[in-house]
Amino acid sequence: MDAQLIISETSPDVEIFTSTPRTGVWRLHEEGGVSFARPGNDWATLLDESEAFYMRVAAPGEIRCAGAQLGVLVTRGHLQTEDYQLTERCRRWIFGLKAQFRSIPLVSTNPMVSRLVARA
Repeated sequence: MDAQLIISETSPDVEIFTSTPRTGVWRLHEEGGVSFARPGNDWATLLDESEAFYMRVAAPGEIRCAGAQLGVLVTRGHLQTEDYQLTERCRRWIFGLKAQFRSIPLVSTNPMVSRLVARA
């Protein structure tokens, strides 16, 4: 059985992505980290539950904010328990993939308030 997961941003910070994980097959390591295994465009080639197909949604240059969709993960096996809680393996996938994102704070050089006051 295959499981699907949409990974969304939960941080309230507003930033700009400078680096995001690429689409392809990723591997979950015993210690919890993830690494890119190989290029791919579907999940048919997954070997076991330690691999997942990740489809990038958020790309470098896009805004990082609460609720933004980061990507879609498809893997073999279950990602939820029978009472609809995330499994430990699911949490490790989310943590590992989110660690691959890099961003910088969104800073305005011309604050909107200053421009509005100047025109009033």
